Amino acid sequence: MDKPQRATGVAGLVAVGVALAATLAALLVSLSGDGLYDLLGLPTPDAFTRHGLTVVRVLAEVGSVVTIGSLLFAAFLVPPQKSGVLDVGGYAALRWAGGGALLWWVGALLSAPFLAADAVGRPVADVLPADTLFSLIGALSQAQAWLLTAAIALVVFIGTRFILSWGWTVALFAVAMLGIMPVAVTGHSSSGGSHDMATNSLLLHLIAAALWVGGLIALLAHGKRAGAHLGLAAGRFSTIALIAWIVMAGSGVINALIRLPLADLFTSTYGLLVVAKSAALVVLGVFGYFQRERGVKAVVERGAGGPLMRLAAGEILLMLVTFGLAAGLARTPPPESAIVVPDRVELALGFPLTEPPGLATLLFDWRFDLIFGTLALAMAAFYLWGVRKLRVRGVQWPVGRTIAWLAGCFVILFATSSGFGKYSPAMFSVHMQTHMMLSMLAPVLLVLGAPATLALRALPPAGADGPPGPREWVLSLIHSPLARALTNPVVALALFVGSFYGLYLSGLFESALPQHWAHLAMNAHFLLVGFIFYWPVIGIDPSPRTLPHLGKLGLVFASMPFHAFFGVVLMGMQTVIGEEFYRGLALPWNSDLLADQRLGGGIAWASGEVPLLVVLIALLVQWARADDREARRTDRRVDTGDGDDLEAYNAMLKKLADRKE
Repeated sequence: MDKPQRATGVAGLVAVGVALAATLAALLVSLSGDGLYDLLGLPTPDAFTRHGLTVVRVLAEVGSVVTIGSLLFAAFLVPPQKSGVLDVGGYAALRWAGGGALLWWVGALLSAPFLAADAVGRPVADVLPADTLFSLIGALSQAQAWLLTAAIALVVFIGTRFILSWGWTVALFAVAMLGIMPVAVTGHSSSGGSHDMATNSLLLHLIAAALWVGGLIALLAHGKRAGAHLGLAAGRFSTIALIAWIVMAGSGVINALIRLPLADLFTSTYGLLVVAKSAALVVLGVFGYFQRERGVKAVVERGAGGPLMRLAAGEILLMLVTFGLAAGLARTPPPESAIVVPDRVELALGFPLTEPPGLATLLFDWRFDLIFGTLALAMAAFYLWGVRKLRVRGVQWPVGRTIAWLAGCFVILFATSSGFGKYSPAMFSVHMQTHMMLSMLAPVLLVLGAPATLALRALPPAGADGPPGPREWVLSLIHSPLARALTNPVVALALFVGSFYGLYLSGLFESALPQHWAHLAMNAHFLLVGFIFYWPVIGIDPSPRTLPHLGKLGLVFASMPFHAFFGVVLMGMQTVIGEEFYRGLALPWNSDLLADQRLGGGIAWASGEVPLLVVLIALLVQWARADDREARRTDRRVDTGDGDDLEAYNAMLKKLADRKE
């Protein structure tokens, strides 16, 4: 059997898995009957619309995981050529990503009219006229999310037709990952009680599933075509699969506990589907164990890919069947005991607020943020792992850097998971305190921790002839055109100070307030923009742009008036930003919204100066140390007779004079 036929066999396996998943999902929808529509008070559409919506959703989800997994494989599991162009294995995975993106685009595009028909209980043909379809989509946030997903899938598909370099493959992988998010943050998990936890857990669940399932399909296709570096790819994927399984298991349990009481697990159709999905996940974990213990070891030690390929084929089929269970679960009504009508505060925020935000409440009334809380803990764990790696090799790492990094991680955790994170969506003044911690304080501490320098020292180098690994990826990121563009002083300053004015004075913040995903995006933006600004100013890590110390000082001083003026503008405003949303919450202790906004302006004006003072002190200390190191270097050159600049200058003049004579 030649290589194209082997690859076709993998495509056939995926097609069989898709057919099984779609059939199972359609069967489950038939068994649930009209229960979901009765629960939501919606008219029941015809059978073609109900089953068609489930099938196109399965197509879109399978297409997304094939796309993401193939791009993951091309970018990180097999090495490119030394020139930076994708090797044969990476290029083949890129072709698979193109096919997956096309399937993803078709499924996402078809989901919009099916959702519109499903919402009004009419056949799909009745909503296809352009004016009807556009008006319905304009009123359905999830239909809009599917269209946005279709646009992202189309961009990825076009990208796979043109790119050949490793760097652009990484960028396309990041774009594809973004394509998961629109539907996840606008589905059923984004409404009702505890929707913040439900949405965050669903995001983690989908990301982990895409990396695991898609990566395994790409690995199987590579093995079937007898591609090079199979042992390397299998070893790297094994680590990713283990982390993905842990994330999927944890996020799935959290999502199930939010949506379903334990007593209904075995007494309702919805609960039984949750049990079946959980059982499938456990079986997949067993598959993964044998894959690592037998398949990966056989490839690495003996170069035998047979055991790995057989295990991978069975695992992929079971994974795709699990997709059918998930699609059917999404269309199955929960038991009546799980339906709780939240109050208006819980409906808007995902959780109730029963008391005013006093000092004790802000400090100790925690609600763990699954996205940023998990991120903070993971960042701290990986940093400590790197420090331990250095100590095992007998290399010392400054304690001050470790303290700075861990303190920055704690600030992220505290700002998003403590009472500040809990009250931030409900009160402008608390939100502004969270903003200051995430954009002004946490980035300062993180850049002083020198994470890239630690990674470059802790991670093993690939060597002259070895395939590039994590250390080389870090170096590529530091010296990438994107990093060079963002660390341009003008760009960094504009992003850092312009975010305040662009977000709060343009109406963007007011539009973002009701959306949980927008709060996640704002927090991520605050962190990234702050890190980009402080990295070239006080960062110890190598930067794509090296600024003189006087230039760094000038950049810091240039940012200070903008922060102060922004706070003054807020304190002087006579209109309330986000008034409609805050009025809708009707919190009894926050009736004077203008006073709360002015308090937020005062916080922006006052608290912004403290981190900048820390930055100035750090910058001056670094400047003094650099001068001291340069002076010691000069003294050593003079002591050895190699560094007397005056003598060298006189010798040069004498040589010129001799030549002239």
